[in-house]
Amino acid sequence: MTTPALSPLRVLVVDDELQARKRVVRLLEPLSDYRVVGSCANAEEALVESGVDLRATVLKVAHHGSKTSSTA
Repeated sequence: MTTPALSPLRVLVVDDELQARKRVVRLLEPLSDYRVVGSCANAEEALVESGVDLRATVLKVAHHGSKTSSTA
């Protein structure tokens, strides 16, 4: 079941590993319910490139100890 207002679902792929981003994009591109709108290496780049008004009261960002994080 798809909701017309949400179809296709717009996906921005964010991962610091280029090969991981490429795999996710390759998996999603053929699916009609999803449209990949971009691919970025980090959350900051994704936020800047989105151009969307992102003002929020709460921002939750995952931390997985990657090489670009403040703690390993």
